[in-house]
Amino acid sequence: MGKRRKRNLMKKLHKWPSLLIAVFIILWAASGVVLNHRHLVSSLDLDRTYLPSEHRYDNWNNAALRGSICIDSNLSWFFGNTGVWEFDIRDTSWKDLRKGFPAGADHHKVNCLLKTEEGEYFCGTRFGLYKFVPGDQAWKGLCIPHDDRHVVDLAQSRDSLWIMTRSHLWKMPLKGIPEFEYAPILPPLGYDNKVGLFKTLWVIHSGEIYGVAGKLLVDFVALVFVFLTISGLIYFFFPRMMRRRKRHAKPTNRLAAWNKFSIKWHNKIGIWLVLILTMTIFTGMFLRPPLLIVIATDRVGKIPYSVLDDGYPWYDLLRRILIDEKHNNVYLATSEGIFRMEQSLKTRPEFVFPQPPASVMGYNVFDYHPNGNILVGSFS
Repeated sequence: MGKRRKRNLMKKLHKWPSLLIAVFIILWAASGVVLNHRHLVSSLDLDRTYLPSEHRYDNWNNAALRGSICIDSNLSWFFGNTGVWEFDIRDTSWKDLRKGFPAGADHHKVNCLLKTEEGEYFCGTRFGLYKFVPGDQAWKGLCIPHDDRHVVDLAQSRDSLWIMTRSHLWKMPLKGIPEFEYAPILPPLGYDNKVGLFKTLWVIHSGEIYGVAGKLLVDFVALVFVFLTISGLIYFFFPRMMRRRKRHAKPTNRLAAWNKFSIKWHNKIGIWLVLILTMTIFTGMFLRPPLLIVIATDRVGKIPYSVLDDGYPWYDLLRRILIDEKHNNVYLATSEGIFRMEQSLKTRPEFVFPQPPASVMGYNVFDYHPNGNILVGSFS
């Protein structure tokens, strides 16, 4: 095959697939910027009627309800992505218990709900910890003194509340002043200072690997994708529009100028940033099935001087917690398996054998069975 034919083939392979996915590229780039700064738009809502049917709530699907606790013989509280709801079995009625949460559906996604032995109620969301005030029938926010406020689970041990976020563990007395005490978790036995390949690709793709500066760089890359897509569409459609206008003796100067500008900077920016553009595409491909399955269990060394290389072994790994009062142990369900350690936190967590099967989505159930065993559930 001659050079000219190869060049024409490469142009076609670049042009036609790009045209087919142009709209998706713009949507992916725009949504990526939004997700990189989720807290800035968390108070904004979009009616689900504008979304495809599989993303609408119907009969409490799509994790609208994730779990429940029993209040008394007649009342139960349910929690999930739609907040907290009270169900009365006597008249099968539902009562909205979302008062006190900030505006925005994102703030109403409740990950965990706990009723203490003293009859107090706490819940954890992506943005913090809340306590229910019966007199106001509303939730009151309790500020965790750390940037990581994504509460994933709660547990009670005697007169203390254990609060688990995605990366850290805290304790708070249930009596007296509610002050947070940091509960450091030691590195697990056999810790190899490695991290999951999926997590590595995730922080590279989002830019989180180098903090705010990295996120802003990836935001810029997203805008570059939008520009390349729009300029490519201009280069494809404008020459056809110009020929049509010429046949009708209409001016084409403005279209020609836009077309010249678009192809010039489309080529230049595409060449200058080809490496970072390719890296963004490549890392994104492995963040969702089917390629996610290929790397789900792989572990790699931490990238030096990155957010992963801080010497802390539990970054974004924690998911669920159970307190074993009988044996004075704590069980940690993480994205890398289940660990056991003493409540004193003075011993290094050890990997529990045998490990129950778990999907890449993690554990959906992690609780005590009435017979005293631990009940674990996942999509596997």
